[in-house]
Amino acid sequence: MTEILNLDIEETLSKSVTFTMSRGGRELFHTNFIAFILESDSVQLQLIKQNIIRLLFEGCAEVPTKVIALREKSNLDLIIIPYNETFNPPKDIVIIEAKLKALPSIQQLESYNKKLERLTIIDGCSKSEVSENAIDKMAIKTDSDGKLQLTTSHKDKSTKTTIKLHKFLLAPKSMMSKGKVEQVDWKVLEWEKLLENIKTGLGEINSDSDLLIQVVNDYVHSTKSLLALVESTINFSAKFINNDINFEKFYKEIQKSQLIRKLRLHDLVGKVAYDNLLNRLVNNIEFKEVSGFKLQSRTFYSRATPGIMIYFEKTFDGNRIEVGIQIQGNDYRHFFSQSSAGKLHLASLIKTNLYKWMTAQNNKGKRQKIDSSSEEFKVYDKDKFVYLSHPLDNVMEFNALEDAVVRSLNQLDEMLNQDDDITDKLINRN
Repeated sequence: MTEILNLDIEETLSKSVTFTMSRGGRELFHTNFIAFILESDSVQLQLIKQNIIRLLFEGCAEVPTKVIALREKSNLDLIIIPYNETFNPPKDIVIIEAKLKALPSIQQLESYNKKLERLTIIDGCSKSEVSENAIDKMAIKTDSDGKLQLTTSHKDKSTKTTIKLHKFLLAPKSMMSKGKVEQVDWKVLEWEKLLENIKTGLGEINSDSDLLIQVVNDYVHSTKSLLALVESTINFSAKFINNDINFEKFYKEIQKSQLIRKLRLHDLVGKVAYDNLLNRLVNNIEFKEVSGFKLQSRTFYSRATPGIMIYFEKTFDGNRIEVGIQIQGNDYRHFFSQSSAGKLHLASLIKTNLYKWMTAQNNKGKRQKIDSSSEEFKVYDKDKFVYLSHPLDNVMEFNALEDAVVRSLNQLDEMLNQDDDITDKLINRN
């Protein structure tokens, strides 16, 4: 066992069929499972189905008995639409964004809001998908008064009604103290509450007598264990944040545990732990914008290693520029990235204060020189991402890491302020 993964969690997950099917707790599996229940006509699942529907449509003018669950529409995890055979347009639609590993940033939720201002939900739905009275087209559009209008087409009939969206961020209870989703018109729905509604719907049904009920019961137990693992990971990362352990012990537990990897949980544990670090770091950064560059942050997982980014972003000349710090595994980086490739952009970088900042703090590179006079940069993704880096000290405590991040960003802030024509220098292709 490890400090994060206790015996109860390990035994439950290693024996769970649904966890094995989820390939390590993939969020897409969970939303697919929820959609399956919501659209199921199985008699055994009706109580569970109605419990979930009542939970999602609580406080609405009408609580439907039947819904359509659209998956991954415009990158939205679930869009849930009331459905009835008489073709009455819905007054309420539910949106679910499900997260187990890391909370979305406020900017991400705002981008979803933007999508929902104008979105075709259904286009050319076949009769076999729902019923003989299938909807042909359904689209959301914001009118001139800022109200959301739903246009629904069925055969030769088209109706337009005012619609209300209920947007839920489905996330573990242990993560929710970090988010402020309500300020961008999203509601919090805890995984624990959803699972309780599913469990209540199981009632007194004998799970041994029905395979489908066994599967749902197994899903509830395995997902509860995943949530316990998320909480355990957050508590462990808090030891590093509180300076009770050094970076080496934190990183070894998060990234090097063979048991965690055997269960295919290394990406979940890594993202949860690093997301907890990111939230603490971002909370202590006062400035949010400089020289038109907006401060952004995100957690990521690539090359089997978790990481975080805190950076300034600006779009100009059709090119999105990002510059900031990135920590991946035990590597500390100063980076510059652009959304469109072009070595002339990188050559222009040398003429700016950004170059001085990137080469500070003993950062080292191995890959490629921009020109004969420049430092060697590590270059990835066809020149779209360049950086210099150095390894973090194994005995480093969180306070020292936090000081390094704040110092790096303060220096970057000063250099961006000093370089008034930095935009012109970066887009100069001559």
